[in-house]
This record gives sequence, structure tokens and C-alpha cells, in this order.
Amino acid sequence: MSIMKRGTKNTIFRELFMKNSGWFVLELACSYLAAKVLLLGNNRISDAIDAMFAGNLGECIDRQFWIYVGVLVVLGFAFTYIQSIATKIFAANMQTGFRAAAGKKLMQLEYRYFDTHTSGRVLNNFLDDVAKISDYYSEILPTIVTSAVTIVTIIFSLARLDGLLTALLLVVVPVMMLVSRLTGEKVSGLTRKHSQYHDEVNELAYDAISGINVVKSYNLEDYFKDKIKKTNRTILGFEYRRNAISSIAWVAGDIVQCAPCVILGIAALWRVQTGHITIGEMSYFMLLLDRVVPPLGMLPHYFIDARINLVSRNRLEEIMDYPSESAADGNGNSMCSTTDTGNGACAVEFKNVSFAYDTSGCVLDDFNLRIEKGRNVAIVGESGGGKSTIFKLICGFYKPDKGEVNVFGEEAGRNDYDELRSHIALVSQDTFLFPESIAWNVACGDMSVGMDRIIECCKKARIHDDIMKMPEGYATNAGERGDRLSGGQKQRIAIARALLKNAELILFDEPTASVDVENEEQIKNALEELAKNHTIMTIAHRLNTIENAECIYVLQKGRIVQKGTHRELMDSEGVYSRLYRMSSEEEADA
Repeated sequence: MSIMKRGTKNTIFRELFMKNSGWFVLELACSYLAAKVLLLGNNRISDAIDAMFAGNLGECIDRQFWIYVGVLVVLGFAFTYIQSIATKIFAANMQTGFRAAAGKKLMQLEYRYFDTHTSGRVLNNFLDDVAKISDYYSEILPTIVTSAVTIVTIIFSLARLDGLLTALLLVVVPVMMLVSRLTGEKVSGLTRKHSQYHDEVNELAYDAISGINVVKSYNLEDYFKDKIKKTNRTILGFEYRRNAISSIAWVAGDIVQCAPCVILGIAALWRVQTGHITIGEMSYFMLLLDRVVPPLGMLPHYFIDARINLVSRNRLEEIMDYPSESAADGNGNSMCSTTDTGNGACAVEFKNVSFAYDTSGCVLDDFNLRIEKGRNVAIVGESGGGKSTIFKLICGFYKPDKGEVNVFGEEAGRNDYDELRSHIALVSQDTFLFPESIAWNVACGDMSVGMDRIIECCKKARIHDDIMKMPEGYATNAGERGDRLSGGQKQRIAIARALLKNAELILFDEPTASVDVENEEQIKNALEELAKNHTIMTIAHRLNTIENAECIYVLQKGRIVQKGTHRELMDSEGVYSRLYRMSSEEEADA
């Protein structure tokens, strides 16, 4: 069963826990056995004390006594060592499992998730929250469990010794648990709000770093500093309140550690005086009391920490339960191969498609479109008309609310999304390059691609000469998001990347929107190279760049209102001719 399906809340945590339950059980068993060894050792010491007061200590402490104690010491060391190893292995496996599952989920999340959540919040969830969950399973949970095992084992032994003293000891437990619960619930609520404001600070910092050029050029430093300062003040207020409440638990824990030793010590002396227990049994009781009270007093602190960390777990669960992109449906079908490339075969088809991002209204309304293989077509229209949405539906980023989107004869997303996207190359207006070498970016990290093939694609994309002028040629680092390159250079590298992928369908989303005339001409030449053996769909703002398209579709309010060649549309004096004149006037003014 997949651990990524929706509707199986906590599945990831449950499955990881069950997978490593053997180590957890071993940890519990060793905790119990170590506690039993402690009891046996203290019991023998108790007998020795009674023998001393009876005047026959020599008979009690003989060779057999020392062998017995030596065996207990070895066993105690062995059980404690194995428990420590089991705890560390359990924690390491849980941490690794969390990180692997979180990283996998990040890559599988539906595209819609990234439209509704900022990058800073996503990063905080997958870094900070995963780290806190790891701490919970590696430190807090094992400590609580081993302490509980030790406490229960010792209390049962004490109950057999003297029920009244044990009853007095147990009086503090419900009081402690009540304090822990009340403070824990309050701390949990404050921690949740604290985390939300912490996310806001991370988002602000991420935005400031990502948009540092805008921040500095528009003197927005004070704006971001003030917002971060204000949010930090709010966080500080929550931190003060949370610490104040947490301190109650710490004080309660300190009282629990001190008060029982005093009260029960006096009670034990009274029980000796009345003849209910011996001095040796009193010593036995006090020695074990010292092993029970500290972990008992620390339990409220552990529970508070657990509450704090479980807030992160709940936040992470919300992401892990978010819908993932579906995998293959198992029918064994694959999309049409490149062998059937003749014109007349359908590359893309929209059948009565309606789509809306939210309830505000349809972006596409009963939309129909058919693109044949090998065609070079363009889609134009006013901003917000649904052009980019068409590409997102083709790539399977979203599913239509109604109708079908077919790519090479198969419904988009019906089979594995990897299979769908292996046939598509997307060149967007804002080209993203990784902080790796230019060769790495062209090959998208595929180390099996030879340099000859990379250079060939770069020449076709009209970027080879620019690369050779760089200090390290193809080994030149592109910088973060490709910041060391111009907009035109990044676009042509993206085209080289598309050529290397050799996808049947290439989607260009405003490929020349932010480049100068010289770069625009080189990009147009590169596009003509691509159009020879591929199906090309282009969204264009500069309409002069798509004049050679075999067919131009004009989109308005989610519907196609015109289609034809550039000349046909200009002659018809409709929406296209108006948009073309506006585009020409904008370029003339520029």
C-alpha cells in the first residue's frame, strides 16, 4: 500500500513506525530487563543491610554474593548498551524515513499546492518540521517510553514491599498528569500560532532574497525590515507566554522530584519504627525511589516537549495527506511513440474543456482545440484569457473540471505523468536554471549525454558562440536561477534543453517577452530550427514573432474567437488585427 495516498491520515508515521518496530520492541525489552537487574541488585543490598544489623554480615557477603553482584553488573551494562544501540538505530531509521518520504512527497505534490502555498512556507514545513519530528522520535518518545517502563517495573516491586508507601508515591502521579495535560494543551496552541508566525518570517526573508534586485532598486529595505521586526515582536510575545506556561510544568516537575523524597523518607522511617519493614527494606525503598522520582518528575517536561513537536507532526501530516499526482493506472498503455509522426495524427486535443482555478469563474469554458502532429501553431489573446492555462492542462499540472485533454491520443494524466511529460518540452517566459554548469543545465543533469550532443543542440539554439566567449565555456556556472546570464541567453539555453530532450511536443510560453531585438531574432531562428521535426505550440505577446505560424488561434474569455494564418487574420479585421496593431505600437514606443 502506498504511503502517499490521500485519506490515510498518519499512514506515513504508522508505516515507518511498524517498519522499525523491532528495534523499538528491543528497546522496551532491554529497558525492562535493565530495571529488573536493578531490582535484583538492590534486593541483595537490602539483604546485606539487614544482615549487618543482625550481626551476621559475614555469612551474607561471601564469594557467591560477589559473583552474583558481578553477573548483575555485566547484565545491567549489556542490557543498557543494547537499549542505547536499539534507540539510536530506531531514531536514525525514523529520521531517514521521514526525510526520504518528505522529499518524495515534495516532488509528487499536485501543482495546485504550489499555487496556494508560498515557497518560504513549503521550505519551512519540509526542513523545520521534519527536523522537529525527527527529534520527537529520536529523543523524546524513547525517553518517555523507557522512563515509563522503568517506573512501572519499579513501582510493581515497591508495591510488593509495602503497599502503603507505594500508594503515597502514586498520589503525585495524577496531580502531575493533570498539570501536564493542562499546560500541554495551552503550550500546544501557542506553539501552533508561533509556528505560523515563524512561517511568515521565513516567507518574508525568502521574498527579500529572491527579489533582492527589486528590494534594492525600489528602496524596500525598510519595508521588509519593519515587517520582519513586527512579526518577530509577535513571535516574542508568544514565546514569552509559552515559556511562562512551560515553566509551570518545570516547577511542578521540580516539586515532584523533591517532595516525594522528603515525604516518603519520613513515612518509611515511620514504617520501620512500627515494624512493618526492616531497615534493609527501607534502604531498598529509598534506593529505588531515587530511580523513580527523577524520571517521574521529568515526565511533565517530556510531555510538554512532545506536545510542541507534535504540532510540527500535525503540520507535516497536512502536507503528506495532500493529493499527489497519480501514478500509472496499471493498464499497460503507453503514449504514441515518435514513429507515427506524419501530419494528420493528433498531437493535442481539447474536447469541451472547462476549467477554473477557484469559484471566481471559468478560465476556459467549453473549450475545443485540435492540433495535428508536426504543426507549428500559436495561441494569442489578452492577458488572463487562458493561454498559459492551456499549457498547464497539457502538461498535466491541473485536471480539467469538465471535458478531456488528450496528448498524442491519450488523456493527459490517465497514465503516469512521467510518461506524459517525457513527450513534452516546456520553454517558459521565466527560464529557470540551476546553479550548475551550463552543460549540466542543458542536459538537465543527465550525465549520460555526451558533450558533442550538448554542443550540437546549443549550436542549433544559437547559444554556442555566447557560451564559448565565457571564461570557462560550457563549464561556466550559471549562478542561482541563472543570474549570471542575460535573459536572451537563458532562453536560448532553454531551447537547447528542449532540443536535447527531443520531445515530440514543444510548448513556448512567451519565449521573447523579455529580450531585446537582437536576442529575439536569434530566438526566432532557433524556433525555426525546432519547427522542422516537432509539433510547436507558442504563446506570444510579441505577435511579430509568430507571423510564420501555420495557424494562429485567438483566445478571448476562455474561447477561441478566431483562427487562421497571420495574413488571413489581418485581413479579417478582428481581435487579432487589433492586438497586432497594439503590439506594434508598444514596440515602436519602446
